[in-house]
Amino acid sequence: MKLSIGSATALGRRPLNQDAWVTIPDAGLFAVADGVGGEPGGEVASALAIRALERFFAQADAEEREGMVDSARLDLAFRMAHRDIITEASAGKYRSMGTTLAAVLVSGDRAVVGHTGDSRVYRRVEGRLEQLTVDHNVYERLARVEGISLLSPSLGGALTRALTPRCNARPDLRSISLEPGDVLLLCTDGVSGPLEPYEIQELLAQPPEQAARGLVEEAIAVGGTDNATAVVIRIETA
Repeated sequence: MKLSIGSATALGRRPLNQDAWVTIPDAGLFAVADGVGGEPGGEVASALAIRALERFFAQADAEEREGMVDSARLDLAFRMAHRDIITEASAGKYRSMGTTLAAVLVSGDRAVVGHTGDSRVYRRVEGRLEQLTVDHNVYERLARVEGISLLSPSLGGALTRALTPRCNARPDLRSISLEPGDVLLLCTDGVSGPLEPYEIQELLAQPPEQAARGLVEEAIAVGGTDNATAVVIRIETA
């Protein structure tokens, strides 16, 4: 299938953009990363994670990876990114740095979605918006594991999983089928936090480049203060 792609980022009201992203259409790889706020070196961690994915999939034809299914390849890429961050943290001044990571690996009419942290992947299909990831944070853990619902998601925003030396970085992985007209969105919480689902759904009806730009601009316009990054992929007919 043919892919149409758009991406955009905005600084928001932060002094530094700790988001990073990559689109490699030839490899079917798309990813966003968001340096963990409140810890120095978030921009270093997010850049390391993205570079690890780029390096891994640039070597996708290497003999040792032949025959691997896409979910195993994406899982291994996440583990390599985590390893690079741990190595850098142990040798440098950013010993507590970390990042979220959300990635999609598209192959034909299938895709594997992987994530750790609270950067999200959505799919717009037949005009409906579907969230394909579940945030790894205290709010979701309390709601899904212990049945406790906080009055506001912002009260439980602390991450329970991320690419950091201090916690589990194992990604959640799922495989989905794709149809022409489907739209995938990868975004940091600077986009998903300020915007309501119906706003995201409406903006994804636009062409990918316009949609990506509109998402980050609207997130800031409605009061978002965080870095905001969006990658939009539309599945076209061949």
